Amino acid sequence: MQIVVHMSLVNISMPGNASVFFGYLLQIVAFDMVPTDDPYDAIFGFETSKPVSLNFELIGYESVYFIRNMGSMFLLILLTTFVVILYAATSCSKNVKVYKYRQMVKEKLFFNGIFAFLEDTYIIICVSFALNLAVLYDENAPANHAGTIFSLILAIASGATLFGLPIFVGIYFPRNIDYIYECDYEFKQKFGVVFKDLNVKRRGKVAFALPVC
Repeated sequence: MQIVVHMSLVNISMPGNASVFFGYLLQIVAFDMVPTDDPYDAIFGFETSKPVSLNFELIGYESVYFIRNMGSMFLLILLTTFVVILYAATSCSKNVKVYKYRQMVKEKLFFNGIFAFLEDTYIIICVSFALNLAVLYDENAPANHAGTIFSLILAIASGATLFGLPIFVGIYFPRNIDYIYECDYEFKQKFGVVFKDLNVKRRGKVAFALPVC
């Protein structure tokens, strides 16, 4: 779905109403159901920036700032970060409720939840990262301040994660291929999203890929 939505960014002839439709479709793909542009501008002090082109603007990339283009997904990233910090901070707790909370986070987030999120938003994060990174080479870019610097740092961190992900998959999973062949429950709970479409009954050389839907 992400690929279809971003087809209008390719330099091909496409009706304007189709680009507008893809823009609305992108909001669904990106889980961007909450208006965030004005709150982000007020909180981070983002200045008005011109979109790269009309095609980018029509499907929703109206800014060069990573946070603004991510929309509601930025809130999800903040929430996930808070959950991870809370999970780490309660590692020594003996409380039963805390233990249940940690088990729930472990099952839902580490690491299938994270892989599923990256799978569903891979291209969106890549485009938002590239747009924000281009600010470094734009002489007419808006002035730098705390908000724009934070957006750039977050974009670089997200970009590094995306580029490191295929490397991790290409190295880690072939080394642990036996766990996949044996359908190890704990391994599947952690990484099942990555090899969910792999026919494990056929042993031999396999290629791993993180699907971009």
